[in-house]
Amino acid sequence: MGIGAYTSYERADGVYWFTLKNGIKTIHERRNNSDIKTWRGELNMSYQLTDKQTLQWKAYGFTSNRGLPGAVIYDNTYSAERLKDKNVFTQMLYENLFSNRIKMKAAAKWNYVWSRYSDIPASGYKEDTYRQNETYLTATLWTNPLQGLNLSFAQDYAHNHLSMTLPKAANPTRNSLWTALAANYQIGSFSINASLLATNIYERVKQGNASNGFHRLSPAFSMQWRCLQDFRLRFGYKDIFRTPTLNELYYTGIGNRHLNPEKSRMWNLGATYSHTFNRTLQLSLTADGYFGNVTDKIIAVPKMFYWQMMNAGKVRQLGLDVSANIEKKWGNDWSVSATGSYSLMKATDISNPTAVYYCNQIAYTPRHSGSASVLLHTPWLDFSYNVLFMGERYTLSYNIPDNRMKPFTDHSITLSREFKLNKQQLRVQFDARNLGNKNYEVVRFYPMPGTNWRLSVSWEL
Repeated sequence: MGIGAYTSYERADGVYWFTLKNGIKTIHERRNNSDIKTWRGELNMSYQLTDKQTLQWKAYGFTSNRGLPGAVIYDNTYSAERLKDKNVFTQMLYENLFSNRIKMKAAAKWNYVWSRYSDIPASGYKEDTYRQNETYLTATLWTNPLQGLNLSFAQDYAHNHLSMTLPKAANPTRNSLWTALAANYQIGSFSINASLLATNIYERVKQGNASNGFHRLSPAFSMQWRCLQDFRLRFGYKDIFRTPTLNELYYTGIGNRHLNPEKSRMWNLGATYSHTFNRTLQLSLTADGYFGNVTDKIIAVPKMFYWQMMNAGKVRQLGLDVSANIEKKWGNDWSVSATGSYSLMKATDISNPTAVYYCNQIAYTPRHSGSASVLLHTPWLDFSYNVLFMGERYTLSYNIPDNRMKPFTDHSITLSREFKLNKQQLRVQFDARNLGNKNYEVVRFYPMPGTNWRLSVSWEL
């Protein structure tokens, strides 16, 4: 029997000076109402019933109280919006290895989420409370009937209920069923995967009209060829079906109960090269290109707590993901590794050929993005340098200069060390972020902090 526990606490006042160009005027102000306090804890237990049966249990708790800083428009930095969250869940997992050819897993989970949003607008104090209960059950059966052939069958069920204190709230209930059948066949240097997922979702509401529910069959297929010892090629197709969440459908002010599910059909072609030289130098390279069409893409335009939900109609996606990793070791105590990645994403709105935004990049989606990091491990200290790059984006699908957001890079360093005290382990870590001290914007008119730092200490018993 094994028992593990984890807890963490975080506090930040969120106060920082920023410089932001708003139109023709440069604003130099101090951010307010961006404080946060969070606490989380979890308890894990594992028990070996027999040589072939295992039982695991987890309990988790989380609470946070934070301010929601408003948009900086026309010198106005005031915001009184607050958000308090509580989340509790418990889950149990059972696993039975009947034999080398038959295995089963089953799990049950209960999740409770509570949120309270408050504000002080001109009309007076406002407070809304949201509660969501979810019960989730899943079971999977795996079998190996023939040499090289693996089959699995999975059945999932979820019951969700969302209640709100708002007048004329829908207070919806959703019952979801997911049935999946998957197969994997390996012959020589080829590996073939195929799956079929059936989604059936039913809803009812206490007030108003419920959505029509969602029903869909989603196939997927992929193949991998190990043409050389260290080189692999892969090809695949998948039909992705994303149903709108209860929040997106029913939250008063933002929800759209006529929101359609997002349907994607994606093709992928990729390659991987991985090789170890003299057991001390390891190199890994990957590249993936993909193409697909998305129908009724769900777009959220952020406005802090409130978002605007809508379907974008038809979106064409053409992308390329490239990554590289190299690591060099000297004995057991010294090593250096470098990782880099680059993503090209051309996601254009092709809903209406007569629209002014036809074939324009969709909102808040950069065409170019990437990251790089270097980690040096020594017997005394670990040092890492990280850089994140985000290309230009547009706040609307109409790609004109007025809607353009500038690209930015974020540089950071991390210093950490672990200490062993008897059978216990102490870890101290220092992070310095945004070394360039730039108030870049992830969301327009919401400037991010300049250079900031964090000191964290963890103790493992």
